[in-house]
Amino acid sequence: MEHDAESRSPHAAPPAGSTDLPPDSSPRRPGVEWLLIVAFAACIITPLVVQATGLGGEDVIASRERRVPAPPPKLPRNLESWAKFPRATEDWYAERFGLRNQLLTAQHWMKLELFDETPVERVVIGRDDWLFTNSSDALDCNRGTRPFTAEQLRDWRESLKARRDWLASKGIDYALVLVPGKAAVYTEQVPRQYERRGPSRREQFLEELRQEDDLLVVDLLPALQAERDDDTADDHVYYPLGMHWTARGALVANAAIVQALPPRHQGRPPATREDMEKRYSTGGDDFSHQFLVSGRFQQGEYYFVPAGQIPSHVAGGSNGEPDFDLPTWISSETGLTRALVVRDSFGNMIMPFLAQQFSRLNEVTSLNFSPALVEELHPDVVIELFVDHTLGYHLPQQQRVFDREALREAFEASQEVLLAPVGEGDAPELVGLRGTQVGKTKRGTRIATDGSGSVTLPPFTWTADQDVVLALDISAPAPTFLSLYYPLEGVNAYREKQATDVPIHPGRQTIYVALPPPVAPGPIALLPGRTGGDYMIHDVEARVVTP
Repeated sequence: MEHDAESRSPHAAPPAGSTDLPPDSSPRRPGVEWLLIVAFAACIITPLVVQATGLGGEDVIASRERRVPAPPPKLPRNLESWAKFPRATEDWYAERFGLRNQLLTAQHWMKLELFDETPVERVVIGRDDWLFTNSSDALDCNRGTRPFTAEQLRDWRESLKARRDWLASKGIDYALVLVPGKAAVYTEQVPRQYERRGPSRREQFLEELRQEDDLLVVDLLPALQAERDDDTADDHVYYPLGMHWTARGALVANAAIVQALPPRHQGRPPATREDMEKRYSTGGDDFSHQFLVSGRFQQGEYYFVPAGQIPSHVAGGSNGEPDFDLPTWISSETGLTRALVVRDSFGNMIMPFLAQQFSRLNEVTSLNFSPALVEELHPDVVIELFVDHTLGYHLPQQQRVFDREALREAFEASQEVLLAPVGEGDAPELVGLRGTQVGKTKRGTRIATDGSGSVTLPPFTWTADQDVVLALDISAPAPTFLSLYYPLEGVNAYREKQATDVPIHPGRQTIYVALPPPVAPGPIALLPGRTGGDYMIHDVEARVVTP
């Protein structure tokens, strides 16, 4: 009679001849056990030994990952700093423990070579090893899976229309230049999982702005697509491994912008490839350095220099007028107009070409339109470069009050205070960022900065449907400009282009700034000035105003 295993009693003796033993009676092998103990101890001790020899990860973070390592934690001095100390210590040690470089490199190699996957979250590998970034959901916005709402499109149109009308009232032309992302120009290289599913945000944006006949919108996509016909294996309109256009793409974009401007700004023809000499370089726009694996990704990199004589332009030059520490290009040619260019990183490559069209060009790296800069610089045209991926996170600034005097009057007439002043003889509570020295005095809060140190203002909240004006009572050591940074979600909460830049003069003054809609909760960060020295914040106040 047959019995299966389940029919035997768990307490029955094993059948005769069976070699089954209880789990706790297996033969011991002391040599194997000691080997496991030694291996385990080596895994724990080796990183500490390597770290003690100075072979941690800090050098690779700076040279290969191209970022600043987390600073050493400061000893806690109060309850708040004690709460932050464990996380700061963890961040510091995580970037310096022994074998960090080797382990990270091995992980990146395995993901790239064995599984053909990206080891960096926001960098996506496309076809033919082209690289794309999905930062701020750029690829999702391009494929049509994150469309604008009708309300968002209306807000954009009304915001840009108000901006154009205010500039026109002062005799200033306005041009909005829409720069397509690499995914819109090289659609065949986009990863398969990001293929188009509907209208992109860029297409929705352009369609909405077509309702405003008098709004000059320069769409660069047709010119860049046409230029693609001249691509070669090592020469493209955009960098295959980066996100920006190449020198050739910027040159073509410059010509398209100049030709679209009103005739009075076309005092000379735009530069062409025949005017330029190509020089090769390395270390340009390349995401592959984040992979910590060399050899697989390659691209040609070059830049243009004038081949002959052209009108002199000097970055950072001056012709006797204050430039408030803004990058300024001055031309020796007469009869040209003046420009203010508001741009992001795509402007780096195009500025030398665009500057040739104007007698004076000031540029500011921001996405927030600053009427105060316009009033100080007196340009003949304002050009804003919008790259389509910024439409994934940037909110339109619904400014209804533009002039500084009108801002002051609206502020003084308001009774709704969001951030109250500290009062005579007291000082605002400012917190230094990244080591900025802050100290209270009887006159206010002193900020010692090298031109890059910033502080956070006392926190307060406002909503997107409120028109809010911030009044800042400040003393500055030189003519320069300050920046107000608004908090964003993500690792880098304060970005240069998500800021409002305001010119300030030497001595004490009160400036009034219209705040854009809030993007994320948190305090506003203030860079008091681009010129190094001591600044004094005497008071700060915020009110809701009625346009």
